[in-house]
Formats: sequence, C-alpha cells, structure tokens
Amino acid sequence: MTEHMKIMKETKKIAVEKKKEKDEIVLNNTIHKFIPAKRRAVDRSITKISQTKTSNWLSVLPIRKDHFDLSANEFRDALAIRYNREPPAMPNSCDGCGDKQFSLQHALDCKTGGLITRRHNEIRDLMGELCDKAWGNCVKEPIISEVPPGLRGDLAVRGPWEAQREALFDIRVIDTDAPSYASRSVKSVISGAEEEKKRKYNTACEARHATFTPLVTSVDGVLGEQFQSFVNVLSERLAERWRRPIMAVLGWLRARIGVAVVRAASMCVRGARRRWKSVESLLGGITNCSAKTVKDIEKYLWPTLEN
Repeated sequence: MTEHMKIMKETKKIAVEKKKEKDEIVLNNTIHKFIPAKRRAVDRSITKISQTKTSNWLSVLPIRKDHFDLSANEFRDALAIRYNREPPAMPNSCDGCGDKQFSLQHALDCKTGGLITRRHNEIRDLMGELCDKAWGNCVKEPIISEVPPGLRGDLAVRGPWEAQREALFDIRVIDTDAPSYASRSVKSVISGAEEEKKRKYNTACEARHATFTPLVTSVDGVLGEQFQSFVNVLSERLAERWRRPIMAVLGWLRARIGVAVVRAASMCVRGARRRWKSVESLLGGITNCSAKTVKDIEKYLWPTLEN
C-alpha cells in the first residue's frame, strides 16, 4: 500500500506538471495574438499575478462598510483598465480640454478639470485614514521646506519605521501604459518614479531628521516596492491593534487599496471636468430681490447660461 501511494503521488505530480506546461503554451500563443499594448496589460494581469498582486479586489465580497461596493460602471471600468480595453458607454468628447477623440488613454492622462489630482487625493486620504488607525498621529500635507518654491509631502506619521521618528510619505498614481512609457516595463516605470521622488525629497527630509518613503502605484493597482514594504508594516501594526491574524489583515489591506485605486481611476473616466455654474454667481450674488425680479433676470440671462 505504501508503494502504491508513493507511485500515485508521483504520477499525479507529473500529470499536473504536464497540464501546466500545456496551459502555458496555449496562454503564450493566445497572448501573442494581441497588439503590443493589450499584450502588455494581459501579461501583467494574468501571467505575473504573484508579482504584481493586482487581483485582490476581484476576490472580495462587495461589503459597503469596507468600501468594497463598486458600482456597475466602476467595476466595468476597472476591468477595461486591467485589460487595456475601451470601457462601454464612453463620452464622445472630453468636457475639459474639448478633445473630440475621448479614449481611455485620454481619460487617464487629461489634467484639465483636476481629476488627476482628485485621483491622487483618494489614495492619500485612504492611507492617511489607515495610518491614523495604526499610529494615531497622522498629519496630511506636512510642510517639509519653506525655502522657495517650497516643498510639502502628503503624509507625516511618527513611528512606522523607527520608534518616535517621523516618517514622511509622498504618493503618486501613474499610468504605466501611457505612450511615453511604452518602451519600458511596468516595474521600470514604477521604480523610476520612486527614484525621482527620492531625489526630490530625501535631502530636505534628512535635514528635518525624518525618513522619506515614496508610495507609487499604477492606475490598475500595481504597487511599487516601497509601497509594498509599507503595507506589510502597516498590516503588522493593525493586526496587533485589532488582534486579528496578520495574513487576514494584509489581504484586507491590499484589497482596500486595490478598490480605492480602481475607483479613483474610474472617476477619471466618468467624472465631470467642467465646474458647474450657479445662477447666483452669474447674478453677482443678488439674494435680496423678489422672486419675480430674480425670475425676470434669469429669463434675461438664460441664453447666456445655455452658452
């Protein structure tokens, strides 16, 4: 019986390896049929899951209290960004810069209207909230240097790397599939962004006796090495405070960050880039007029509002 079990285990192992090799051949043949841009996205999403870890948000329950409840459009947009496809029901033109060819690439890169900044702030606010839960002394947008043109970070926290020592963080959300990065790998793009942040902030932070860590992520949730290291430290701290298994907290953290990233990226696709005008601002702040007078003025200004 012992010999039988041994042979059965070895045979099963060989069968699994052969099946894996066949699946790998089929996958590679399929991937090479795509154009280079789509091949890059699919390869990042499927064949290197263990390295990029961008699939955590796909495996969680849509629980509202954990902010995992993506809307239908957010979910579709996240899949489109993941596989570099055009999302459904896209606008015909950009309401910010007026470009008539509104594409996924344009939506993720157009700086008009401040959606790129709001995408960055979404991740900053999340990390600030988590740091406050872990260490309880998080400061947003700390001023690092007042020497013109000035320098400020995104977060300042005491204690993450060394006890009683300030740690400063600066966040960047980057589109690794932008045309300017087409010739570079995703890892190279993110590493370059981390080095750029270090060159900008390291000297000023050391002058203030603080450490500096760049938190760089792509629009589809690929975290830089520094970001991953900080997530590991953060999960250990939260697991200790919440008295939960560290791997469960780590999985929750990765999913939480992944959902925040895809939700912020979806905002760039669906969000409005033009600010809304109010009748009160066009009326010059007139508030004490009678209802009839305001209605007459609105009637006179209506063609202006439409334009």
